Amino acid sequence: MAEQIHNPSMQKLWARILKQELIQAGSVSLRTLQILQTMTHREAMIFQKTLALTCCIGNDKNKKLLTSIKQRKGSFSLQRPHQSHVDYSQYQLPYSSILILTELGLILSTELETNAINPTEKLKFSYHQLAYDLYPIRKGCSLTYYRLSPIGQELAHLIGSQPNDTYQEELYEVLLKYFTISSKEK
Repeated sequence: MAEQIHNPSMQKLWARILKQELIQAGSVSLRTLQILQTMTHREAMIFQKTLALTCCIGNDKNKKLLTSIKQRKGSFSLQRPHQSHVDYSQYQLPYSSILILTELGLILSTELETNAINPTEKLKFSYHQLAYDLYPIRKGCSLTYYRLSPIGQELAHLIGSQPNDTYQEELYEVLLKYFTISSKEK
């Protein structure tokens, strides 16, 4: 499979995969290798941009792309919840890029939502090396997100990523609207 790759940056990725396989045989699934073999350089770059914007929510270590934070008005309210959407197009990740990754099988196609977060309990939240304990300011707060697929998780581990400082600052500001935050280094 690796012999068919001609792009230098994709060859480096394949070299990392081969190194990983030498260290621990069978550590990379055949399905992941098949997707990687058909992935274009452009698609790999989109995935890498996405990884720079992913976070972990709760005790789940799977990477997620946060899409919004919702604040419901009340448990029986017919009003629409107040919602802050994350605009990824400003980070060169338009919605069409998310669709490309979904089609590749790297992101699950369904947008998911957490349960309403209990204001008396902390929610663990991390963005790369920053870890936060979030405490909702009011009842009825939840997070919506896209989750990386198992293959996306496997590739994310192989590719690695660096945080986006601008996004990190914006994310913190948005979280402050809904949560009391205590932060710590991972």
